[in-house]
Amino acid sequence: MTEVAINDFEQSVASKIQMSNTELGFVMTDDFESEEAHPYRFTDIDAAVIKTGTSPTETLEKQNNGTASEDDETYGLTVVHDEAIHAVHIKYSYFGISLFEEVEIAF
Repeated sequence: MTEVAINDFEQSVASKIQMSNTELGFVMTDDFESEEAHPYRFTDIDAAVIKTGTSPTETLEKQNNGTASEDDETYGLTVVHDEAIHAVHIKYSYFGISLFEEVEIAF
């Protein structure tokens, strides 16, 4: 990922990539340094490297089949803001090609 913006392309208060596995899962937090967040790994957007072969669909299939393990890495985007978030705009690159994804959040 190269950039994350919210709503009308505003900067969020904080954004991190949460790196986890199928056993641990994810934590919902607005404090990356809190005690509840310590077992989880958060990294800066521009420093995160998402490994190949970590498709959420494949991981879910392994979980459903009972073959998932701690070695199955999962990634999540954690965005903190002081107002409601209704859209997340994500810029990323894949093999040097810049791409864009928008995720709309319905309330």
